[in-house]
Amino acid sequence: TLRVANETLTRFSGRLEKEVQERTAELKKTTEQLVESEKLAALGKMANRIAHELRNPLMVIGGFARRMNARIVDDDSLKRMVTIVLKEVKTLESKVSEIIRDEGSK
Repeated sequence: TLRVANETLTRFSGRLEKEVQERTAELKKTTEQLVESEKLAALGKMANRIAHELRNPLMVIGGFARRMNARIVDDDSLKRMVTIVLKEVKTLESKVSEIIRDEGSK
């Protein structure tokens, strides 16, 4: 009877230890997922702040480039350079808007 009780206690102790190990592994996995999620959220917020900071100077550059483009005659060599600036500004404006839109939808 004492031996039976001891065997029962040993089996119970083994099951309990296994359960604790499983729960600890689950907790570790959940904690890692939470930390990763928080890192991604912080990165998204940082990207959004940077995008907002870039938006205003970019709009000024684009505005001045559009004014210059309107005043330069088509055969002027500056026209090609201003056209390139306008193309690149448009690309950057699109990327900045995409970053802001993606962060806003979260």
